[in-house]
Amino acid sequence: MDLAAITDVINKREKRVVMVDKSEEINLMSGIAQESENVVRVVAMTPIDAIREALLAGKLVGLGEPHWHPDFIRRQHAWLCDPALWGIMTDLVLECGNRRHQGLLDAWLAGEECWQGEPLTLAKLYPVWLDSCAFPAWMAPEFPALFAALRQSNLVRPEHIRLRVHLCEPSFEWQKMSPEWWQRHNRGRDQALADDLLALPAHGVVVLAGARHLLKAAGDPHFAQPTLGQLLEVVRPGWLQVLHPWPMVAGKGDEEEERVCDLAGIATADLYPYWPAHPPLETLIDRLVRVADRGRELRICPTLLADPWRSRLLSRAHLLPVGMARQLQHWLA
Repeated sequence: MDLAAITDVINKREKRVVMVDKSEEINLMSGIAQESENVVRVVAMTPIDAIREALLAGKLVGLGEPHWHPDFIRRQHAWLCDPALWGIMTDLVLECGNRRHQGLLDAWLAGEECWQGEPLTLAKLYPVWLDSCAFPAWMAPEFPALFAALRQSNLVRPEHIRLRVHLCEPSFEWQKMSPEWWQRHNRGRDQALADDLLALPAHGVVVLAGARHLLKAAGDPHFAQPTLGQLLEVVRPGWLQVLHPWPMVAGKGDEEEERVCDLAGIATADLYPYWPAHPPLETLIDRLVRVADRGRELRICPTLLADPWRSRLLSRAHLLPVGMARQLQHWLA
């Protein structure tokens, strides 16, 4: 009997069950215990368990990223490299990446030492995520760390189960971009992601994207166009399994806590209280991922505070919406 079935039995009888660690057992009360051969082991599901379960069921796993929550993001990046997913997660699709640099990324992940006649170092890789039109979201130090970890993970795996990582944002050149073109390009990123995901094998794929891009129904007032989640639901209903982040304040002693929970008793307004309307949460996502987190932290990678990256990024400010441009100039002042 799996956890969902146990919970259903308990709810029907208005009984209470306590979640325990993997090494412990609990006795369910009287009638429930008899139905379950007296003892049932109830295990709190971890994010890695949830990703693995969904992939083995043939789902596309949508891992929602909470921008600028470094504790949560570091934990997510560790899940992607965990040996428990080797050979089960075969492809990782990233929102943060310009397709023009796919060859560079492939060389990096394969352990190549040179690229186009020059040493291939992590510093050479920064254009992979910073040549996205949404680059301000990827300026945190967790992103170079992610690509370093992906390379390290791939090089210790057996070659036949190395992870393939895909950049899906359509190629463009900054010199040719105008503010109007930036707006059109940015609005088209969800469609480009959907097109690439639908062209990949239907099994073994995880997509890492901003959490609200993965919402499977309309409701987010910040999206004038369909989200990636909506686009996928239209073409392949039920394929996308969304694991939505819900950071929790880290208290003393629970800094390492992480768990997955179902949606019972939780409403959309609990996650997004400022939306003008609140569609049912189960139409938007599938599960919530709770991670102990110290909160939002707008801290950028130190490399970007020096040239050439500082001047390069500042030269793009006039293309961005006013609020985003001001934030960029503040960071790089």
